[in-house]
Amino acid sequence: MKHKFSVFDYVLLSAMVVHIILGVLVIVFSNDVFEKNNIFIGSILMASGVPSLLIFLSVDGHKNFRKFPYLASSIIAFVIGLIFILFNEITLDHMFLAIGIFDIVRGLYEIVDASLEIKVNKLEIMEVASAAGDVIFGILLCIKLSEGYKNHLIFMGAALLLVGIKFLLDLIFDLKSNG
Repeated sequence: MKHKFSVFDYVLLSAMVVHIILGVLVIVFSNDVFEKNNIFIGSILMASGVPSLLIFLSVDGHKNFRKFPYLASSIIAFVIGLIFILFNEITLDHMFLAIGIFDIVRGLYEIVDASLEIKVNKLEIMEVASAAGDVIFGILLCIKLSEGYKNHLIFMGAALLLVGIKFLLDLIFDLKSNG
């Protein structure tokens, strides 16, 4: 018997694809030419809001107040990224400090949120690991600023890939349980 994809399955599939594509792009383009470019940094930050929005949508965030920080996170990432693109006078150190603080706050929320869901979905441990890395690399970015951005980008790419794989596994398990 064929299983028809639900809206939830399509959102999981979209989240997986976006995470994996962003992860690969960030790792591939984390070289000296791009890593200290306002347009690249702003674009990556804007794009990093898409996964938060997809997470919000995939868990029916509009029905669960605890998920609204994902929506807020996606909007904040988009706005900060747009500011970086539009205002060249913003220094790299200011950008990196803003990104570091943003990653720390977002990571702390994601740790709490995923930890609350581990009983239901053991794969949430992957989200906890990714979010813990966001906090650690966010702190390092705040301390090292432009000196630590390349490592931050590489971790960001790896974390996006990890969460993309988690979404793939979620989709597989959802299809098996409903098929």
